[in-house]
Amino acid sequence: MANLADVVNDEAFAVTALTAAFVQQDHVPGRAGELVFQNVGEGVQTLTASFEVDQDVITLLPTAPRGGPGNREGRSKRKLHSVPIPHVPDDDTIHASEVAGIREMGTTDAVQTVQSKVNSQLRKIGLRHDLTLENLRFGALQGVVRDADGVALYNLFDLFGVTQEAAVNFALTTSATEVRTKCHSVIRAMRKNAKMAMPSTAKVWCFAGDNYFDALVEHPNVKGVYDGYAAAERRLGESYAYGVFEFGGIFFENYRGSDGVSGAANTAAGGAVGIGPDEAMFFWSDAPGMYGEYYAPGDFVSEMGSTGLPRYASIALDPLHGRYIDVHTEQNPLPVCLRPKTLMKATKA
Repeated sequence: MANLADVVNDEAFAVTALTAAFVQQDHVPGRAGELVFQNVGEGVQTLTASFEVDQDVITLLPTAPRGGPGNREGRSKRKLHSVPIPHVPDDDTIHASEVAGIREMGTTDAVQTVQSKVNSQLRKIGLRHDLTLENLRFGALQGVVRDADGVALYNLFDLFGVTQEAAVNFALTTSATEVRTKCHSVIRAMRKNAKMAMPSTAKVWCFAGDNYFDALVEHPNVKGVYDGYAAAERRLGESYAYGVFEFGGIFFENYRGSDGVSGAANTAAGGAVGIGPDEAMFFWSDAPGMYGEYYAPGDFVSEMGSTGLPRYASIALDPLHGRYIDVHTEQNPLPVCLRPKTLMKATKA
């Protein structure tokens, strides 16, 4: 017969083993992560992340008489920016009654029984962590990262000392609007503000709210682009909800936020993720060096000074009576756009 204390002390429930199981849980798709933050994450050994920005501006050199003094180079105007890495814990409790079977006489799979229950709870908690991470990443693509209650955790424009470009009015309710010209103005501004060599793979991507996207694809100067493309896999006029298509050099995507939520949900309390129905946001995709994501060490004595991991999980037995198991999970991510002036917005009207 196995008892609860013996099971909890099994190696299968060590922090390292649980963390590995936690990270491997099924992932709720998040477009911000897929398009921008995939494969850019790295662990750090501190609870803050620091960024050094070189403020140098490239200018023309004046001519000078031969034999005379040359232009003397000034020193780089470098600034160091630091921001605390958010700590996002989530706990649960598994009571003895939920795993009562492990006390049956002749049990040979006590560890597996509890492990199954723990993994089941981790999957549920994992979904909440996935949504939370998408909210942080989504905020990083808007320039302001917000907590679940809508309060700003950090403002990338303030952090890097830049001002966001004014929102572009696409005037989609006006039939004569040259939408392609509007797209070109967005692309030019984003290229100018990138301040880096853009690879050929880089794409300007747009997350569009429902009304914005519908007005865009129905606009006379956009819809006509698809006339004559009968053999296209996806055509305007078909079921195109939450679709993606390229127009004017921009990939427009109808961003699907949290179910049952409308409006810019990530700016209000409730912990939901979404974009205003009449709004759109633009950012670079497939642009190495444009984004970063940093993981602080877990909030455990054993993890201090170590390199942070994307997520952590741990369990502990009720120390007084052994009546329940506490499950602790956490993630400590800091997603950032390292060139926030490239982040732009647009309105429908």
